[in-house]
Amino acid sequence: MELEETEEEIQDFQKEKMAKLNQLDVSVVLKIKQIQNLVMNTEKLKHWEQMAQQELAAKEAEILNSKPDDPEAQELVEDARNLFQNREDDRGFFLSKDLNDSVLITRQ
Repeated sequence: MELEETEEEIQDFQKEKMAKLNQLDVSVVLKIKQIQNLVMNTEKLKHWEQMAQQELAAKEAEILNSKPDDPEAQELVEDARNLFQNREDDRGFFLSKDLNDSVLITRQ
């Protein structure tokens, strides 16, 4: 009987120890692109969208001017537009002042 009680006490101790280990605060280093808790600055976002549109227009003009009679030029312009539309651009978004009541989700 005493052996069973001792084993049970050991298991209880291990459970308590694991519970305490699970409560430890751990610091994790994240890259800015991994943090999803960003706040939008509408003014800055509009500014960066305009800049991106200008970059796209310049790229399209460069393609069309470098190959004016090339039928592939239009295809290259379409590729540039697709890249533009599918880009990840976090400019205009900022970290909130604090992360209270926030849930952080990481991505690869």
